Amino acid sequence: MAGKAKERPLRGEGGRASRRRSVISVAAVLGLLMATPPARADDAQTIQTMQEQIQDLQIKLNALIAAQKATDAQVQKAAPPKNSAQVVNGSDKVKLTISGQIDRGLMVFDDSHQTNLFNVDNGISSTRLRFIGEVVPDDDLKLNANLEFDLRSNASDRIDQTQKNTGVDTDTLFRIRRASLSLTSKTYGKFTIGQDSTATDGVAEYDLSGTYITQESDVQKLGGAMFFSPSGNFGTRRMNQIFNNFDDGRDDEIRYDSPTFYGFNIQASLAQGNGSTSLQDTSGRYAAALHYKDTIEGTQIEAGIGYENREVLNPNTPTGSAVFTNFDSQIAGSASVLFPFGLSTTFSAGTRQMQVTSNGRDNPFSYYSKIGYMTPDPWFSFGKTAFSVEWGEDFDLTANGDEGKVLGFAVVQNVDKWGMELFASFRHFWVDEGANSSFAAQDVGQANLFFTGTRVKF
Repeated sequence: MAGKAKERPLRGEGGRASRRRSVISVAAVLGLLMATPPARADDAQTIQTMQEQIQDLQIKLNALIAAQKATDAQVQKAAPPKNSAQVVNGSDKVKLTISGQIDRGLMVFDDSHQTNLFNVDNGISSTRLRFIGEVVPDDDLKLNANLEFDLRSNASDRIDQTQKNTGVDTDTLFRIRRASLSLTSKTYGKFTIGQDSTATDGVAEYDLSGTYITQESDVQKLGGAMFFSPSGNFGTRRMNQIFNNFDDGRDDEIRYDSPTFYGFNIQASLAQGNGSTSLQDTSGRYAAALHYKDTIEGTQIEAGIGYENREVLNPNTPTGSAVFTNFDSQIAGSASVLFPFGLSTTFSAGTRQMQVTSNGRDNPFSYYSKIGYMTPDPWFSFGKTAFSVEWGEDFDLTANGDEGKVLGFAVVQNVDKWGMELFASFRHFWVDEGANSSFAAQDVGQANLFFTGTRVKF
């Protein structure tokens, strides 16, 4: 029968036990020295020398005890909580990063005839959960496995006056934002396959103001499904049928990103899927974009311009009612500059080339501008504060003669220690419906929107 295995102390316990025995031994020696009488009462010099030695040993003992307490406290602090679950990576070759955010707010929409309050998930930067796996086989290559989910209960761009809760809606509750593989080479660039951002995703949304979380060029992300209400009734236009920045989204794609040269980067993608929303249903498209990011003498600059084409992918017999799907191409771009003293300027514009139909559709066009200020030095100890004012106009999106205008104000307060942003924004809309409206073309709908909330990242 094998002998009983000798129990080994856990890592770190043997060292601590040894130090504790050393402390006890030193204390015992000191006790004996202090209790033992001198050999000769007249040997004053010997007594003085022993007393000095005892005092020196006492000082060292106190220091050793203090160091031991500090070490024990540090070990206790680093130890995981009792009975806590730990995340274990499925492969020792892959570094796994888990992150996400919660982004919730209260939105008030006044269509000039009624006012409604909604508890929403922020459509600008929704609640998310992501898993990123990373393998770095050598100095040049990096392989990423990207998996990200969108969890939006009461999405701010989906609810309306008739439906204050989106309920079980596959477009809002749980969506795949990213399910892709990407291989990055410092020399040759980046190759991506799967569900991910297309080459033109984000080209119309560059924004360094610090208020993007509550005020951006894609106006319809807040209240996009809301009806404007001329003449005291719901009109024929929702906000997302008046305002559009012609930015693209995510899709099942193959994409290439070039290496960055002097701040410039080229992206190209071939996508085939259902687009990012149900209003952009498509069987495929290709896109190319030029992006730029750099800092020059403390001034940050970000810009991009992109072109998307789907001409050969449209139906052979287009219908006039298919406003959002039957277009040949679109182009959009934006630029944002943040100066060292906190002032920022942002501009975005885009247009869509519609298919030729019997109703003679004009090509829709939009532009958006913003001036912002972000405190270079925080006014408050917990983080920077950002302010901005915006103005935008959109033309002919759904029907010839449709026009929308928006004026807005926003403030964002960062709380760095909590990984939190607190925000609030206000927008006023003017809407003219075109000749195809059920109301007279001169009827004007006005509305106000207020939005406040918080985003916490983890």
